[in-house]
Amino acid sequence: MFREAAGLTQEEAAREIGATVSALTKWEHGVSVPRPEWLTALAELYECSVGNLFGEITEDPKKRRKR
Repeated sequence: MFREAAGLTQEEAAREIGATVSALTKWEHGVSVPRPEWLTALAELYECSVGNLFGEITEDPKKRRKR
């Protein structure tokens, strides 16, 4: 949801944080959980908190401005 709200493909997001598309896909589908350093990178990329990535609701990413 956050990646799509940021207007990024999986390939773009993975490249931005230095991860593989395979890893990002597993994270998005709940097959695995990223290590803390990846969570921080994702939160920075998506302009949200790490808590938001785990479902803590503090803002609606669809209302954020597009890049």
